[in-house]
Amino acid sequence: MARLAVVSDIHGNAFALETVLASIRRDGVDQIVYLGDLAEGGPRPVEAIELLASLDCPAVLGNTDDYYIKPLPEKILKDQEWHDVVAWGNAQLGESHRAFLRSLPLTVTIDLDGVEITCYHASPRSYGDLIFPETPAAELAPWFDGVDSPLLIGGHTHQQMLRRWDGRLLMNPGSAGRSFHHLPVGSGGMRPWSEYALISREEGETRVEFRHIPLDLDAMIADARQSGLPHVESWIGEWV
Repeated sequence: MARLAVVSDIHGNAFALETVLASIRRDGVDQIVYLGDLAEGGPRPVEAIELLASLDCPAVLGNTDDYYIKPLPEKILKDQEWHDVVAWGNAQLGESHRAFLRSLPLTVTIDLDGVEITCYHASPRSYGDLIFPETPAAELAPWFDGVDSPLLIGGHTHQQMLRRWDGRLLMNPGSAGRSFHHLPVGSGGMRPWSEYALISREEGETRVEFRHIPLDLDAMIADARQSGLPHVESWIGEWV
C-alpha cells in the first residue's frame, strides 16, 4: 500500500504541526505533501518553517507565505493587530527561513502508485482562489486549464472537502493549525483539533481519509503565551 499524508495551513502553529506529525508517524505514511500558509499568524513561525523544512517533503507557496518575502498588502497595513503579528513574525525570521519560503512553487505533482496528483494552495493558477463545495463548475474550469490530473488537492479555505468535478476529485485536507468552525448563527471559532488527510493506493483502489487530531489546548495556550506573540490573548480567544 502507498500512503500520502496531505497537510495544509499551519499558520505559525508549530505545536499543532508537531501534533499532526506524531499522528502521521503512527499512520506509517510513505510521503507528506504540504499545501502552504506555513508561518503567518501564529506563535511559532520560525519553528513551523524549520520543522517543515526538516521533513524535506514537497510543499507549495501559500498566499500568507508571501507576507514574509514581498511587500505587505494594503489589507494588513490597515489592520493594526494583524500588522503587529506579521511584523513580529517577520522580525523572528532569518534569511534561511525566507529562502525556504522563496523556494516554494505554486504547484507540485506527485505520483502515488500510478495516480497523478496535482497539489496547490488555492488553485493551480493562483494562491488566492476560493474553492468550496458550491463553487460553480464554470468558475472552476479556467482555474484548472491545462491540468489533467484525476486528483486535485488544495488548502486555503481551512475546511475539509471532497468534491467530484469534471470526472475528477477535488479535495481539501482542512487546516492543521487553524481549523475553522462556522456556527449557524454566523459567528465562528477554531475547532480544538488539527486536520489533515490521508490518501492511500492499494490494488488499484484509491482511498481518502479525513483526520481530526485532538489538540492539548492547555499546553498549546501555555506555549503561545511564552512565545512573545503580539495580541496573544486574541489568538487564544479564537480557540476558547
